[in-house]
Amino acid sequence: MLMKHLYFLLIFLINITIHAQKIQRSTFSSSGNSIQVTVLNKEYYVSQSIGQKSIIGSLKNSNYTIRQGFQQYLLIAGKPNQTVLKFSASVYPNPVDKSIKIVLNEELTTNLVITIYDILGRLQYQNAKKHPSKFDLDLSFLSTGTYFMTLIANGKNQQYKLIKN
Repeated sequence: MLMKHLYFLLIFLINITIHAQKIQRSTFSSSGNSIQVTVLNKEYYVSQSIGQKSIIGSLKNSNYTIRQGFQQYLLIAGKPNQTVLKFSASVYPNPVDKSIKIVLNEELTTNLVITIYDILGRLQYQNAKKHPSKFDLDLSFLSTGTYFMTLIANGKNQQYKLIKN
């Protein structure tokens, strides 16, 4: 009798594994699609939702992961205890009318790279300066709105939100 129950259990478990479904991510929306494709023996996951006309993808190296698109992964993995080095500077006035003053609070060993993006992520300004300690940056060419300025030097960076009147 015991052998009969074990035999039945074994057949039941084999049947479950044969008919098990594969778990796959998908897009649930009123308009969109998900598909998994194989190109050159590599599998890619392609997904599209309302307002998004791009392939979801990622690029990874030993230090960074870059993701594209509005849909985000359920699991975010990164390096534990990773220290972000922030660049030290004073930026004023904010809101800005025509120009801002940038005063660096540390001595530079590299060029200072300045980038300014608008709220939609479009590059509006990019420049590099050699070892400045303080300077004025003319922003009169920018339209009224919100911008993000990043200062990069000495292997550090700092981002500032600017409001242009």
